[in-house]
Amino acid sequence: MVKVAIFDYGAGNIFSLKSSLEKNDAEVDIITSLSKINNYSGLLLPGVGNFDPAIKSLHTSKIAFQDLVKNQIPVLGICLGMEMFFEKS
Repeated sequence: MVKVAIFDYGAGNIFSLKSSLEKNDAEVDIITSLSKINNYSGLLLPGVGNFDPAIKSLHTSKIAFQDLVKNQIPVLGICLGMEMFFEKS
């Protein structure tokens, strides 16, 4: 069973995503900090919301997010989540 984390930045539609993953036998945690991300097979950044508030919430974890990408932990950005890989939208 794969264990993944959904990053809750306060604006995404996370519960339908969590439910879909669990129906496909994934173990899913909703997290608000990237401090223990190494416990997961991957990270999901959900979509829905406004870019500016979303990127500000990720900014507090910017170093941890960069380390996560450098350590080659898979990250899936959905819609707005994908936009959060960039500096502006």
